[in-house]
Amino acid sequence: MAIGLGLILGFRPGAGVTGVVLAVALILVFSFALSWIWIVVSMLVQTPESVMTSSFLLLFPLTFASNIFVDPATMPGWLRTAVGYNPVTRVLAVSAVIVLIFAPLSMRMYRRER
Repeated sequence: MAIGLGLILGFRPGAGVTGVVLAVALILVFSFALSWIWIVVSMLVQTPESVMTSSFLLLFPLTFASNIFVDPATMPGWLRTAVGYNPVTRVLAVSAVIVLIFAPLSMRMYRRER
């Protein structure tokens, strides 16, 4: 729906259909990885509101301190260095590490809970 609206408003992806499909796949991979973290958090806290608050506190700074909105070449040196280590910048590698750590952990916590 968002892609369709963008096309209606005049957005034309430079990489074509293949680039759009790969971008959506990348978003899905990163979302899948992050979901394992929130499974662990949800098993540790009491309320759904606590999960939402903790996720906002983590994801908000990671999103805005990344190369999503601004070209790192225009940033001060210290911020450019931080952006280079930001997990949003290195999505595939970070996604794999997150899944390798948090998937077994969340499954172990779930089994212990039941």
